[in-house]
Amino acid sequence: MTTEGPRSAGRVVNTGMGVVSPYGAGLDRLQAGLEEDRPARVVTDVLAPGEVPANTWRRLDRGSKMAVLAVREALATAAIADPAAAGVVLGTMMAGSTSLDAYLRTVMIDGLDAASPMLFPLTVPNAPAAQCSILIGLHGPGLTVCSMEASGLEAVVVGTDLIRAGAAPMVVAGGVDDLPARVVEAWRRLRLTAHAGMTGTENGFLPGEGAYVVTLEAVGEARARGAVVRAEVLGTGMAHAGRGSHRWPGAIGPAVAAIHGALESAGIGPGDLGSVVTTANGSRTLGAFETAVLREALGGRADRLPTVNIKRLIGESGAASACGAIAAVLSIRGDRMPSPALGLAAQPASRLRAPVLVHALGTGGACVSLILGPPVAGS
Repeated sequence: MTTEGPRSAGRVVNTGMGVVSPYGAGLDRLQAGLEEDRPARVVTDVLAPGEVPANTWRRLDRGSKMAVLAVREALATAAIADPAAAGVVLGTMMAGSTSLDAYLRTVMIDGLDAASPMLFPLTVPNAPAAQCSILIGLHGPGLTVCSMEASGLEAVVVGTDLIRAGAAPMVVAGGVDDLPARVVEAWRRLRLTAHAGMTGTENGFLPGEGAYVVTLEAVGEARARGAVVRAEVLGTGMAHAGRGSHRWPGAIGPAVAAIHGALESAGIGPGDLGSVVTTANGSRTLGAFETAVLREALGGRADRLPTVNIKRLIGESGAASACGAIAAVLSIRGDRMPSPALGLAAQPASRLRAPVLVHALGTGGACVSLILGPPVAGS
C-alpha cells in the first residue's frame, strides 16, 4: 500500500464503475437509458461468461453472474490490471433467495438426498461477493451488507471505511439483486408494489434488479498508479431508526443525524450541495418521511435542491441505492448528463459539479448518507 502524506490520509476516491442494469450490461447502456428517461426494471441481456469457464458459469446463480460482470467492468474502467489486493463489499436484499427456494422445494418434495450440493452454496446472501472473490481473484476483505433497500449504498460506505482503516488499498463496492418470483408475489400480496397499469410514482414501488458497483481507492494508491479519478468520497453517515423488520424508519432523528454526520465529515454545509439523489421509490409513506428528513436536515435548502430519482426508472431493489451513487458520479463529471426528468440537466455547470448527497433508507430502519464531490486538485 502506498504511504500518504497527512493531507491525503483517509481520502478515498472513485476510479471506476461497473453495471448490469435493466438497460443491459455496461455503464454506457445505463447512461443511455437514463438520458432517454426510459423505464426498465428486468435485465434481459444474456449474461455471457467472458473469461469464466462455461462449465463454472453454468452453475452460478443469476445474482452472482450479474455481480461478476459488474465488478469486472468496475476494475477494467479503473484500469486495475492486478486486482489481487482489492476487497469486495456487496449489498443485497434478495441474493440467494431464488436458489434457496429451489433447494428447499427439492428437499420438501423429493427429500434431502435429492438436493444438489452444488446449489447449496448459492442459497446465502453472500454468494455474489464470494463468487467475485473466487472467480476474479480478489484477495482483500470480502463482505456482504444486508440492510434492505439501503444495502447497496451502505456497501459503498463500508468499502470506504475499509480503505480508511487500512484494511485494503482498493475496494469494489455496491449492490446486486435479482427478482425472485416468490418474493415479488409476497410484496404484491402485502400491497407494497404499484397496482397494475400504474407508474409507481405514488401508490407503491416497482421491483427491479441489477448490479451497480464502484471502484474505491485510497487517494495515494490512485495517484501512484496514475489512475483517472472520477469523484471523491467527501463524507459518510449511517444511523438506525427501527420500527420493525418490515416497516420504514419511524422517527426522523436518526435519519437526520446520518445526513448531518455526512455533512460534518465532508466539512461542508447544506448550501454547498448541488443536488440530492433520493430514496423515493413510489411509497407515499416513504416519500413523506424522506421529505420531512431532508427539510429538517437541510433547512430551507431542501426545497431548492434539484433531486435525482432513479428508482422510478430502474425499480426498487437492494442494489438501486448503489446506482444512486453512480448517478451522482455522472452528474459530478458533467460529461453525459442523466435525463432532464431527473432534475439535473437544467442546472448551471457549477451546480452540476458541486457535491451530491446520496440518501438511502431501508425497511428495518437503515439510514445511510454519502456525499460525493469532484476530485480535489492534484488527486
